Amino acid sequence: MSSGASAFPDRLNPILVKELRSALRGRYFRFLFPLTLLIATAIAVVLLVNLDAHLHAFAGRDFFQAMFGCLLVALIGLVPFSAFLSMGNEWDEHTYDLLVLSRLEARQIVLGKLGSVLVEAFLYLCAFVPFLSFAFLLRGIDLTSIVLLVAGAVVACVSASAIALMLSSVSRLRVVRVILMVALAAVLFGCALGGIVFVDEYARDPVAFDQAEHWIALTITLALIALPGLLSIAAAASLVAHAEENASTTPRVVVTALLLLLLAPCVWMQYENPSSNMPMMLGVVLSVGIALCDLFFVTEPETLTRHVRARVPSSPWRALLAAPFLPGGGRGVLLLLLHFALIHAALGWMVAVYVGVYPGHSNTDVRNTHLAVLVFQIYLFVYLALPSTIVGRRLQRAGVRVATRVLIPIGALLSLFLPALAGFLLRSEAWMEMRHPLSAPWVAFDCAWRHGVDGPTLGALIAGGVALALVLPRLVRALDELRRAARERARPAPAAAGVVDGA
Repeated sequence: MSSGASAFPDRLNPILVKELRSALRGRYFRFLFPLTLLIATAIAVVLLVNLDAHLHAFAGRDFFQAMFGCLLVALIGLVPFSAFLSMGNEWDEHTYDLLVLSRLEARQIVLGKLGSVLVEAFLYLCAFVPFLSFAFLLRGIDLTSIVLLVAGAVVACVSASAIALMLSSVSRLRVVRVILMVALAAVLFGCALGGIVFVDEYARDPVAFDQAEHWIALTITLALIALPGLLSIAAAASLVAHAEENASTTPRVVVTALLLLLLAPCVWMQYENPSSNMPMMLGVVLSVGIALCDLFFVTEPETLTRHVRARVPSSPWRALLAAPFLPGGGRGVLLLLLHFALIHAALGWMVAVYVGVYPGHSNTDVRNTHLAVLVFQIYLFVYLALPSTIVGRRLQRAGVRVATRVLIPIGALLSLFLPALAGFLLRSEAWMEMRHPLSAPWVAFDCAWRHGVDGPTLGALIAGGVALALVLPRLVRALDELRRAARERARPAPAAAGVVDGA
């Protein structure tokens, strides 16, 4: 029994064990943990000294807000900052190369570090449980509100810690990390302050949660809080991975799964309460979010590494089906098209539900939803696919990839605002009001959604066809590389063939 207990830490993630030992022995946690509890205790004593339970019916609520504010500072401020320092120490102490040379995958490294800071968060939570329980005993706040708010704080802590790990993995340069650290501190401070304000408003008017819509709204809210964290975990694993590793498949699968998880409740809400505006808003918001995620995939190096080629499915058909989820910029374009297709499938169902419920109100705006979203996606496709195709094989260089990922969003914004500036100089009122062919919102919403296939809409469709034709050779090369890699895997190795011949 004792041997099994002593061997238990060895069966855990070794990064988790290493980081826990260093964190619990380090000065950061050993100083801030008792300091946080000391400040919380002092605030609690001051509140209790001035408390008159007979005259103050909401004493528990006020006490809870003060203690929960201290807990938020610890969970959303101190714990994510510890995660940032944890990954930064690998660069400062030059131990990253040792991690890469080990048999640990990038995913294990990131999850191990995230797990260690979550243990710190658990210790903070356990330390504050007596304060929160005492607030409930003072009356003025119900137990359901306490549990839900604590759960939201934990989810926010996990998400913020994952974002901190991702930011700390961006660069080895200490100057860059210092800049990112300052930005992270400002964001965490704002989030903690916003959380305190939200708790103050919620505690004054809590939700009863006696209807299914309330639980659905709560689930969607927690999912939206967790979404940046899940994306950051995938991004951090990609940044930490060795150049030969497959650092792209996991983020692609995560982004696709999150897209489906976001589509599912929206489709259900449209079924319960049909709306003519929801399909349009959903299509636009998700298309922009997916484009920002896929920006990193379409700008990856085109060719597969030897490590990835050795793990391509041996069946050519299976390899082609897995193409959108395998590394490579051309296959990233395929993933972008797949994501757009999933959005359109959900929109088709939502529009059909609305038309079926309100056949007399099925105006052209609702019927043109697909066309408007398609036009908007064409602009996004042109912004992402064409520049990355033009850069081509130069994406093998890390500097070119970073520059491309920065310049594509900047170019998209310039295409929207530069014609407006030109309209101001040329005294063109239409262009000043963003009504020009390069304005995706105007062409998609004012033209395609309102009027169907008119001049600007037809021009956007033609431009999308030309862009697809220019990108098509890149897609063919990406699929052909997979086909050849699958055939190489299916072919017997020369050494094995020699043994068979000798026998």
